[in-house]
Amino acid sequence: MKNKYKKKKNERDIADQSYSRIIKSRIWGYTLPLRKLIAFPKNLKIANTNKAKMHINLAEQAMKARKWEKATFHWQKVVELNNPKYKTADIYRKTGICYTALKKFDLSTINFKKYIELNTGLQLDKIISELEGDIEPKTGNLKSKYKYVGGRGNYGFIEHETYESNYNNKYLTKITSQKSINSQKESIFYSVICEQYPELKSITPHLVNIKTMKEGNLKFLTLEKVKGKRPEVEQDLKYIVDLQRIISSVKFKNMQHLASQFESKKYFCLNDLSIPAPKRLEATFANISKGSTNEAIFKWIYSEVYALGEKNIIHLINKLKYLIYNAKMYEKLDSVQNFALQHGDFSKYNILIDKKTSNVNVIDWRSYFIGPVGFDIAYFFRKEMLTFDSIDKIFLSNPRYSDLLTLIEKIFFVYTLIILLFLNITGIKFNNEYYYSYLKQATDRLEILVTELNYCGGR
Repeated sequence: MKNKYKKKKNERDIADQSYSRIIKSRIWGYTLPLRKLIAFPKNLKIANTNKAKMHINLAEQAMKARKWEKATFHWQKVVELNNPKYKTADIYRKTGICYTALKKFDLSTINFKKYIELNTGLQLDKIISELEGDIEPKTGNLKSKYKYVGGRGNYGFIEHETYESNYNNKYLTKITSQKSINSQKESIFYSVICEQYPELKSITPHLVNIKTMKEGNLKFLTLEKVKGKRPEVEQDLKYIVDLQRIISSVKFKNMQHLASQFESKKYFCLNDLSIPAPKRLEATFANISKGSTNEAIFKWIYSEVYALGEKNIIHLINKLKYLIYNAKMYEKLDSVQNFALQHGDFSKYNILIDKKTSNVNVIDWRSYFIGPVGFDIAYFFRKEMLTFDSIDKIFLSNPRYSDLLTLIEKIFFVYTLIILLFLNITGIKFNNEYYYSYLKQATDRLEILVTELNYCGGR
């Protein structure tokens, strides 16, 4: 009997060992006897859950470190584990973000499409069909294609094109979250602000339709697709300045009246923010005429300088602080006179120039705010990484554009350039000739402008 029992036990152990090899890679690197797996079937689920958590944590860490290949590997592992608790729409969204950073737009498109379908519970083809009915209700003759090409705050675009021989219309549907403040702002811009100020219609795409879906809290903003090329700084500066004239023609008073129609002023950045973070550009510059805002800005600049260990530029920051903060220059900036509509992300990527028709369009209006005239043009120049001397030569000291900014607006134009400079220097040493020269030339020019203002005794 004993020999028979031992023989059966040995056969059972061999079977256990064989089975354990199959599941070894799934159970955290150690094996479980078959008897235990039968006795405790929850072990597999627990191991699966723990492994999914591990990959999620590693993926999040990799994204923070901008290790995109590593992050995509771990997100894919989460999907492969097929744990319903963790295989959510958001996993595909984050995977799509990683592929976008790697410039693998085909793969990011696949993942964002999956995100939309899981988030809404609807096939994207069905959503597109509904949109087509709203865009071309009479003919319905549209070819549509979804794609994701990057950009902040969107889940991709749907391109629509009519295939009638008589005419050819093109439209673009932007997919965003309807809970997003910026998404709400963009809808208000096209549906309300442009209607109130027709001059803006001449430089923006025509609004076709706004559709919201309760499923997934998504918004579909459809605009007429505009043609054009991105501007070159010196060749197309006239177009850029003319755009600024039109945008800044919508003054603070106009926008304040318009803002009063809404329950919240957050859509116009008119909030009384006590100490806005300098990296929140719209909120910071919407409140740049307040002492508390400028105090916060200089506190932040000094912390950046000490973090970089660049004590050799402290004298330049002290000079800047004396000219702006100590002299209370911000009090001379009148919000009624010197504030107007600003795009907020005024770069060449959001400007399209069609030189054949002379049509110029500004797109992506989700960051607009009411701020000092000159912010947008300063933002444009900083994005182009021009030297301060170049900016001074082609714009600030150019008599052709002398009427765009008043003297106090020129002072805050230079001040804005310096603030934006510090937003670009994280981890960059100031012994870099470009940054040191830029800061020195800007503060010297600022001193001249402040002296001129004080001599004139006006704005």
